[in-house]
Amino acid sequence: MGDNNFKNYEEVIAGFNKILKNNPTDEAAYILRGLAYQDKGSYDKVIADLTKALELKPDDASAYFNRGNAYYYKGKYDCAVEDFTKFLELKPDGMEGYFNRGNAYADKGDYDKAIADFTKFLTANPEDVDGYANRGNTYVDKGDCDKAIADYTKALELDSDYVDVYNNRGNAYYYEGDLDSAIADFTTAIKLDSNNLEAYNNRGLAYTDKGKFDEAIIDFTKALKLDEQDSTAYYSRGVAYAAKDDYVNAAADFKRAVKINPNHIEARMALKEARKKIAEVASENINR
Repeated sequence: MGDNNFKNYEEVIAGFNKILKNNPTDEAAYILRGLAYQDKGSYDKVIADLTKALELKPDDASAYFNRGNAYYYKGKYDCAVEDFTKFLELKPDGMEGYFNRGNAYADKGDYDKAIADFTKFLTANPEDVDGYANRGNTYVDKGDCDKAIADYTKALELDSDYVDVYNNRGNAYYYEGDLDSAIADFTTAIKLDSNNLEAYNNRGLAYTDKGKFDEAIIDFTKALKLDEQDSTAYYSRGVAYAAKDDYVNAAADFKRAVKINPNHIEARMALKEARKKIAEVASENINR
């Protein structure tokens, strides 16, 4: 399927290449070729084509919108904001511009502006699940978990099977210290998606904070079955083992975490401490 799609993109692009060779001022052809590049993920070429289209027709709102998307996918959030803003100047009722600009503002850390854009979008689209979900994410980033939970709850009223929102609301509850509600949401996410690595890790952390170390170890072990290179899961399971005074297994997990991620400072420190505890226990046994 993927190879066929790639061939189709190449055929479409080749067709527009011919058109532009014969008519290099065909603004629509630049836009359409740019969209084909976008589907391929070739964002630099998208930007080049849409920039050329805008040179030919500076008031083309769709060109600003799609170039903004390309800038966003490249992580150039300031450029994306500029293009979405221009799109909205040309098309004030283009609510998708508020949604996408909100995402760009959020990713560049301008949380108040992001929230304002998502709110504007939701005023026109009060049943849009992603609008509530994304505004909720932004409230979490801003540190306002109560408002985040309210948005996530509204999103789940609209779509009760939205796994990511259960996971994200669980995180918000976790940050608030409401571990039981957090665990309930992570559990629901796992019921909906039994291979949800993030939910197992998150529930494991909540269980650890509740002192339910055996349950935490089970969750981190499940996460590691899904991704055996997850250094964070090894570290977190090691913490749970250490809390049970099982320093041998804790040290093994910390060592594996460091092997996978040599820059995992917490795991290095924890490994040193676990080895120290193992040596202390050995010394006590010898002196008995």
